[in-house]
Amino acid sequence: MGLEAVARENDAVIHVDGLIVFVDAVSKPLLDGTEVDFCDTPAATGFIFNGPERCSACGKRGTCGS
Repeated sequence: MGLEAVARENDAVIHVDGLIVFVDAVSKPLLDGTEVDFCDTPAATGFIFNGPERCSACGKRGTCGS
């Protein structure tokens, strides 16, 4: 994952609440249905990924994320 100013060829371009996210063609099927959030607390700072496949596999829905 990295910050990009413009989409590359074949990137999916997703607009969410004024934010533009570029997802490459290889990663898109792996991220379908995944919720991305940003956590900024004294205990942790960073992105949190909650994916339906991963959470259903571990049985801890809503607690996955790294």
